[in-house]
Amino acid sequence: MKKPLILVLVAVILFLFSMPTFGRIIIADGEIDKKNNSKVEEERNGSSLLENPVKGLGFGFAIAATSYKAKRKSVERAEIINGKIRILEERNTLARLMLESHYFFGKGKTFGYGPFLAIEIIGKQLGTLGAGFMMGWRHNEEAKNSFNVGIGLFNDNNFKELGSGLIEDKEAPQGENMIRYKERNLWGYMIIFSFSFGK
Repeated sequence: MKKPLILVLVAVILFLFSMPTFGRIIIADGEIDKKNNSKVEEERNGSSLLENPVKGLGFGFAIAATSYKAKRKSVERAEIINGKIRILEERNTLARLMLESHYFFGKGKTFGYGPFLAIEIIGKQLGTLGAGFMMGWRHNEEAKNSFNVGIGLFNDNNFKELGSGLIEDKEAPQGENMIRYKERNLWGYMIIFSFSFGK
């Protein structure tokens, strides 16, 4: 993923985070009440109706389990041993700490669903971005926080592999006594779990 596109995605996420909280809207008997952008009560047959749907913009801290496509593995450490290239550490699946932003649809008071964007907040700057579909649940109707689960794709622009001309278990090129690496983009799959803060 090229840096201009990464910067655009980050700008979108920051813009979403900066948006003010939306007012709570109740539709009852054909009228819309937006009093004080807070809890709205409407009397109907002598009873009070309070609606607090899991809907709208939210964000949270997340842990994502990521796996590269086609079982590709990122080379973490390799050495030249007795003239041959040996990979000592590599990985395919990794847990990442991310910051995510989502927008939930629906009118449910304890359940919502919608798209999400996520960016890794520990590791190399702007190294991993993800997007996909997420569902969220509140413990009860009064709760302001929600637990969310999402699935999607991620792109890692710091995927590391052996440099050109270096092949695992083969003889090192003549004159070389150190391992060279190269980094490139690689996408894969992700499952994300997040805890979002109330609006």
